[in-house]
Amino acid sequence: LLVPPKGDCVRTAVRHCHVDDDTVTWLRAFHSGKHFFSSTWASGPGHQQDELQATRWEQIGFMNLAQRLELSTISDGRVRATLHHEETALAVVGLPLPTFLMQVHCTMDCHHDGKGYDLNVDVSLCSLPMISYSGSLRIVEDVNASLSEDEAKGLGIAD
Repeated sequence: LLVPPKGDCVRTAVRHCHVDDDTVTWLRAFHSGKHFFSSTWASGPGHQQDELQATRWEQIGFMNLAQRLELSTISDGRVRATLHHEETALAVVGLPLPTFLMQVHCTMDCHHDGKGYDLNVDVSLCSLPMISYSGSLRIVEDVNASLSEDEAKGLGIAD
C-alpha cells in the first residue's frame, strides 16, 4: 500500500465529515478520484478537556495510531503543528504493536494567511513506505470554486 500512488504533482482533494463531537472522518481523493484513502480521527481513552493536549486516535485500515499534537513557532514566524506518534494497535483486536515497527512523521506549517498549510506526511511499517505525501494544502470554502465541474464530480465531491 502506498498512498497516494507514485507520481509527481498528484492533484488531491481532502474532505472531512464530523461523525459526532469527538470523531471526524477524512477522505482524500487522488488523481481526480481514481484513488481514495480515508481515515477516522477520534478522541482516545482518558480524553482531556484541552483539545490541543489530547491524544487522538487515527484509524488507517487495520491499524490505530495514537498521536499527540504539539504546536511550535518556526523561524519565519509561522505555526508548526507536529503529530507525535505514541502508540500503534491492530484496529480489530486492539493488540498493541511495538512503536519501533511503525514510523510516523507528520508536520503542518500553517500559511501566514491562515488558509492553508504545507504538509509533510510519511508513514512506514517495518521500514516499508505506506503513506507519503507533501505539498501545500489550501483551504477553500466552496470546493467547486477551485475545481472544474468534471474534476469535482470525479473526486466525488459534487453532484
